[in-house]
Amino acid sequence: MTFFIPKIKVTNLAYLATKPSLLFLPYGVVLFSFLAFSALPELEQELKQNVRIMKKAIITGSIIPIAIYALFALAVVGYAGNATPQVATIALGRLPSAFAIFSMFTAFFALAYALRTMYEYDFKMSKIKSWILTTVVPIGLAVIIIIWKLATFTQILSVTGSVTGGLTGILILLINKKAKKIGKRKPEYSIKINWFLIIFIAAIFVAGIVFDLWRFYGKFFG
Repeated sequence: MTFFIPKIKVTNLAYLATKPSLLFLPYGVVLFSFLAFSALPELEQELKQNVRIMKKAIITGSIIPIAIYALFALAVVGYAGNATPQVATIALGRLPSAFAIFSMFTAFFALAYALRTMYEYDFKMSKIKSWILTTVVPIGLAVIIIIWKLATFTQILSVTGSVTGGLTGILILLINKKAKKIGKRKPEYSIKINWFLIIFIAAIFVAGIVFDLWRFYGKFFG
């Protein structure tokens, strides 16, 4: 980023100003990059001796990625403009692309661990079956998608982010409201939330799901 920021062209950024609707195109991909719900239980385990700082850890762990993602997007789009490829790191060279692959692998491991734990503890599955469902099934689906060219890389990220992130976000809102009503355990911290806010945020998630699904698959119904 330090290399590309000085080379940002204002004309490339001005193009976005003429078409503000383009800012909504990466909605699903951006939401996908923030799907860290599954990491919260592991975070709580790591902070067993000092759970009170969990709120601070969550806020800090959210602000830092937002700042980095914003600077990265500004650097790439400002430098490459309309020539920015679907996988932005391709425009930056081999080393950044290798770093991007490494980052995806670490995210995959974190999600895979959380998913395997869910299969074992919630669904009482064996370790072998949990491992198969966690690794073999996703890889098999990826191979099928690649061979039959069912979707591009960004389409997969976008739909996964908007649908999975949207549904998970709505569920968390409802769970939070229910826990406040019938929960007996005193939480480490609490956030005030009402039905108006729940409905407003849920409506944004639903709109994002419909927007992404129609954008990619609306042609099959038109």
